[in-house]
Amino acid sequence: MKRVVIHRPARELKGKELTAHTVASFMVLQGALTPNQVQPEALMKADALKFLIRDSAISHWTSRKNGWLEKSGDSYFLTETGFRKTLDRANGKAGAQSFDQIQLGQALARIKGDLKDYELVEYAYFLLEVDAVAVPEGASTPRQLMVTTTIRERLADVKAWVIDNASGTCEGCNSPAPFRTDQGIPYLEVHHVVSLADGGSDSVENTVALCPNCHRRLHLSADRNDLLEALYQSVARLVRE
Repeated sequence: MKRVVIHRPARELKGKELTAHTVASFMVLQGALTPNQVQPEALMKADALKFLIRDSAISHWTSRKNGWLEKSGDSYFLTETGFRKTLDRANGKAGAQSFDQIQLGQALARIKGDLKDYELVEYAYFLLEVDAVAVPEGASTPRQLMVTTTIRERLADVKAWVIDNASGTCEGCNSPAPFRTDQGIPYLEVHHVVSLADGGSDSVENTVALCPNCHRRLHLSADRNDLLEALYQSVARLVRE
């Protein structure tokens, strides 16, 4: 088993923003790259979906009036009605309830933790267990998502592996994580040793798990180059790029 980190806005969403976030949640939990790849009856873990779109939205989409979702054991799945409505909203066929590709891109980026815009006051973290795979290969040139600005998509499995491999200990100062999240998870932050903006890869060979203090030091301190060199010496998997 491995862990995948997913995120949600701290505030409740409304209107097109909520619809885009809901469809993006279906995509992430089904592993779909586009709304057209979302499938009816594909199971989505109930706890993960409740985390992403909240209990109130679950009640809304499972109501007899809407009928988007149905429960099956510890999972939810899209009904045929929900599948059609998902595509209608994604393809501009639902009038005022439709959203555009920018809104969908923003929703996906928030779920992945890549976009923390002015509307989001905080993120809650949730660990979703999925079948384990080998150490992810990562991406030498991360794919770009166009939202209101250009951001580089970070691979969730790389982030999850690095956090899990650290076992709650900062790879910069070897201190325990400063606190645990609401889900009981040691809080560490993933840092790209060579930033994506500078051409660094999104891979485990270019990322480390750090406490917030070490993370800020690498970005802001006068001795950040010394700390960077220390990381290359102490973290065996790192490869200079």
